[in-house]
Amino acid sequence: SAGFKKTRVDELAGIIERLNGKGAHYSDELGWLDDFNRFQTIQRERANEIIGRYCKLIGLKTAACPWRVVDVICVFMNSTLMVAELAKIYNRRVDRQSAFRLVVRWFVNIYISGELEQITESAVGEIGEHLQGSVKESFSELGWLDGDWAGTVAQSMPFLTKFAGKVVEGGVNAYLAFRMGRKSIAAFEPLVY
Repeated sequence: SAGFKKTRVDELAGIIERLNGKGAHYSDELGWLDDFNRFQTIQRERANEIIGRYCKLIGLKTAACPWRVVDVICVFMNSTLMVAELAKIYNRRVDRQSAFRLVVRWFVNIYISGELEQITESAVGEIGEHLQGSVKESFSELGWLDGDWAGTVAQSMPFLTKFAGKVVEGGVNAYLAFRMGRKSIAAFEPLVY
């Protein structure tokens, strides 16, 4: 059933029966094509649900995790599971050329994920230090704030910029997973429209 809801399983079973010629005889090719398009639409709806779920998982996990190695493992494992679930829905194996393109995209995503963390860490460090000084200076100039409070706010700037960097990193990883999911659907669908 590949995770389809019960109502969808019943609908798919009826469509498959008609497509195989067991339950209905079509008056023309358009009837068969309409059933086939409906079948493929139901598959695509389920595939989009899977892609959405894995994009959220990848985005949240990489945004929450402070370690680069774990981020890369997360992207690799969740991308693998996503493609495996998509293949199950379409009951397909990809041809060698499509498989090679997916694997290349996979490794590019993993590489980008690893490099992205390194870039965000260095950028966040510089931005955090710059903001820390600016915030402390700005708040100290205001007469109604004491120096301790301004220092506390300034000390939180590196943490806040690191948090913002991890959120951006998670968003980019989720987007890369989304693109990979769409390419997988294109490789698995027998009739792309």
